[in-house]
Amino acid sequence: MALVISSCSSDSVYKETNVQAIVTVSYNSGTVTLVDASGNKYTPISSASNGITDSITSANDGHLAYIVYDLKSDGSSSSSYKITLSYFKDINTYYHNKVIYTTKGADDDSVSKIKASNDSLVSVDGVSIMGNSAINTQLLALLDYCPGTSSYNTVVCYTDQGLTPAVNSSAFDTLKVWLCHHSCGTMTNYTSYDYSKVYPYLYYFGYNLEKAISLAANETSKDTVIIDLKSRIASSSTSVAWKGYCCKARVH
Repeated sequence: MALVISSCSSDSVYKETNVQAIVTVSYNSGTVTLVDASGNKYTPISSASNGITDSITSANDGHLAYIVYDLKSDGSSSSSYKITLSYFKDINTYYHNKVIYTTKGADDDSVSKIKASNDSLVSVDGVSIMGNSAINTQLLALLDYCPGTSSYNTVVCYTDQGLTPAVNSSAFDTLKVWLCHHSCGTMTNYTSYDYSKVYPYLYYFGYNLEKAISLAANETSKDTVIIDLKSRIASSSTSVAWKGYCCKARVH
């Protein structure tokens, strides 16, 4: 059974054709395995008709991808499946979503340069940490905004700010990272969420936080930290505020 988890709720839907999913890519000597957030593993079957499976290379290894697939058969276990891909998009590298490591106030500190009203999002519809190992490092963020001719969604991590200490011994320390959004040129009448099924890389963004999580591991003795993605959200054309969107990440 193939399960697709909705990005806005915990509902699970069973499908066999045109299934949409966010997965982590594992590429090993030409063998591709795609792993979803629940740990289900999908092995794409090469198809001469579209060449999508053959287009996946070692450059995609470890990245997050948005896929659409048809379920062909169960694999060797209840969590292993063979699929045919009809769509594949690497959402780590395709669309202006780099991670900047810097110090507060430095020349490349994009956070301090956000001033214009269009440097804000409509909403952040979800964040989660994904991967295919014990220490997962890929941050999945669902960003709803009005795309311009060019739109940039860069994450900034300060290497000199450290973790925010937990409020008590049973809580976790917090790693703050900052999302810098900027739309250039004429903006569309629709948001990235409206385009998500056609142009998923406008809405689903993957960020490799391996270095940030490694830095956090050096600062905490606990096995987990809270990732707090700070984003500027516009409640109106004149009211914009930073809001935090959190998920947990294992660091030890």
